[in-house]
Amino acid sequence: MQIRLILCTLAVLLLASCGGGGSVPDGNRDPDNGDPVVTEPNLADPSEVQNPRAILPTAAVLWPAQGGGPGNSSRTGMKLPDDQPAIASITSVSDLTSSSARIGPDGNILVGAGSLLQKFSPDGYLLWQRSLLRQLNGRPSIDSSGQCVIASGDPSWMDSAQRGNWVEAIDPAGQTRWRWDSGDYAAVVYGMRDDGSVLVRSAQDRFSMLSSAGGVLWQAQLNAFALYGVAFDGAGRVYGGSDTTALFCLDADGEQLWQYNPADVDPTTLTTNSRMLHPDGSIVLLTGREGDAQSFHVSIVGNDGQLIDEWPCLEVFSLSGASEAGEIMLLDRESGLHSYSLSGELLSSFSPGYGLPFGVNVNSTPRYYSVQAQPDDFSEYLLAAIDSNGSELWRLSSMWSFRFPVDGANGLLYCGDEQSFFALDSLGRRHWQQIHGDRLNGLSVSSNGRIYSSGGRNLYAFDGNGRQLWQISADGEIHSTPALLPGGQLAFGDSEGFFYFYEDNGTRISKYILDGSVASSPAVAADGSLYVGTTTGELYSFGADLSPLRQFHADSGIRSTPAIDGDGTVFVATEDGHVHAVFSDGVEAWEYNLGEPLAGQLVLGDGFRLFGATANGRVFAIHAYDGSLLWDHFIGQDIAGGLALHSDGSLLVATDNGAGRREVPQLEKDGSGRGLYCLSPEGSVQWSLNGPYSFSSQPLVDASGPICFEAGGWLVCVDSTGKELWRLQAGFEDDVTAAAPLSDGRLAVCSGTQLLIVE
Repeated sequence: MQIRLILCTLAVLLLASCGGGGSVPDGNRDPDNGDPVVTEPNLADPSEVQNPRAILPTAAVLWPAQGGGPGNSSRTGMKLPDDQPAIASITSVSDLTSSSARIGPDGNILVGAGSLLQKFSPDGYLLWQRSLLRQLNGRPSIDSSGQCVIASGDPSWMDSAQRGNWVEAIDPAGQTRWRWDSGDYAAVVYGMRDDGSVLVRSAQDRFSMLSSAGGVLWQAQLNAFALYGVAFDGAGRVYGGSDTTALFCLDADGEQLWQYNPADVDPTTLTTNSRMLHPDGSIVLLTGREGDAQSFHVSIVGNDGQLIDEWPCLEVFSLSGASEAGEIMLLDRESGLHSYSLSGELLSSFSPGYGLPFGVNVNSTPRYYSVQAQPDDFSEYLLAAIDSNGSELWRLSSMWSFRFPVDGANGLLYCGDEQSFFALDSLGRRHWQQIHGDRLNGLSVSSNGRIYSSGGRNLYAFDGNGRQLWQISADGEIHSTPALLPGGQLAFGDSEGFFYFYEDNGTRISKYILDGSVASSPAVAADGSLYVGTTTGELYSFGADLSPLRQFHADSGIRSTPAIDGDGTVFVATEDGHVHAVFSDGVEAWEYNLGEPLAGQLVLGDGFRLFGATANGRVFAIHAYDGSLLWDHFIGQDIAGGLALHSDGSLLVATDNGAGRREVPQLEKDGSGRGLYCLSPEGSVQWSLNGPYSFSSQPLVDASGPICFEAGGWLVCVDSTGKELWRLQAGFEDDVTAAAPLSDGRLAVCSGTQLLIVE
């Protein structure tokens, strides 16, 4: 079969791109014969590389990824219809973890956050960010010019034999300068020299030194699978360890000069193998095996490979650095920080007395930073600053683990946790904080082509090509998409009970406090008035001028979007199974009790039919005029994504029993199991599609008739009779959770933290 997926031409692109796939110019030497090779990379086609756009003063901009074309065709033997859609662009709005940070020569901060690379100014302004489509393999490296080098690659869902892995250089403006392919082996950057050249893995036991322009300077066979703790001296020599050698030294051309293993130690059994360059030019080596306290010791080795001194350190687990006086700082498992002389004399020792060490950073001499977790249940994480005398300066507590604190300018400390990235002043107070978003919760498309979606506490605005225009943060979680008002304004509520009105440029108009939290999208009437329900059962209304008008109180919470007819009558469903009809003046017209909780929102059809469904699988129609029950059909499956009305008047119902699997959909019409049902306005089943997977999102019905829905991680499109037109595997972070049609016939689709534009 042919499935058109994103990154479809990536294998071809990488083979023709920089480094591994390029031809060697005449006059260069063969690395297999021990000769260094200098090659310049072949840059990818600019249209295939993520390129930054101009940044507005108050907007964070994201860039579309590569996409389109047939690919991954060996995954299944299914026969698909012709003219499959392509993913034209991907925009990743967030990631759940701040993994690492580096300070550039200009003082700006580069942050690796899962599959995002972000650049902040020292005062917290987001300058740009890149969606890399894959978790970063290590912290970013930055040279003196501000060029950043990272290890990245294809999404993890691709077959291992087809994965591309590459080292990528990004200039200070966010532009890709070059990529270097590492083939079937995961790309790893082990370290960067002062001139910007980087040491990377290029095969199972081959390691390459790349220039700052992406050319291969030399390659070395080291009989090792991975390297540990690589360091460079001023002469260009490389010091490191591997899974077979505790310490080795390469010269500036990649030739091995010597290797060192402590006496009576099998290097393949070491669980601790770290090293650092001492200010006097020697190498400090820390080795040991966890659980064997007597095996831990420090070796002082000269740059000629000769042992100078060694001494036991009694199960100290990590090297923390060296003081200005040349003292060696070691961190033990009880978070004690110890100072030793080069001859092994213990000079000082102190411990904060709490937690287990998760990391330490001593880039600044006066302060040491310890990231620790409470040892009992890991319910609290502590970030502590300690002076050189062992006195605690301050501590910061969080329920989220802190990540790699680094010192910045003006006494600021930059750090991330699993929800945000922030700067702390010298007293541990937050100077600024950037909160990550979360998984996107749905889509709204305005008449001018803008796309809006919420995630976590954030609301995002995108243009029609998927580029982010701006984002704003609410006080609480936003569980729905905003309502779009006739004047172009946006309206939405949050979990803290606040209700907001915004201009379409991200400027807030007003903010109200409601009784109860808002769990659904507001509904807009034909006259421009707006209605929203809360979890305490209050139905609020606002006029076309955005002023509050009146409210209606129900006996149970309202968690679904109201439905409004042409006369302004509002229909709301409550958690206890009641349906209320409320006139525009706030007076209740009628009430119907279904006796069980409702699922999804109510849908108004022709002939005064009001459709709804219960969580246990009942689909019903009520007469909108008097509240009488017209029909009640029991499907027998949980209603998952809600209801949608087709242009021919039929009703589409997506079901799910909660045990869906990410399998290739084998759609069976009128079969058994969970599926998509099409019911006539009178309640009879016209057709159903079933299979061993989840229908977890609300069906999307195009005005021209096609029906799109999610099924086990696939986006499937059928016509009004249930015949399949096409399908597309998003295959990124999650199932497709939302879809919305754009005016030009394309689709905007949410998948986890990513917005996809499907052609």
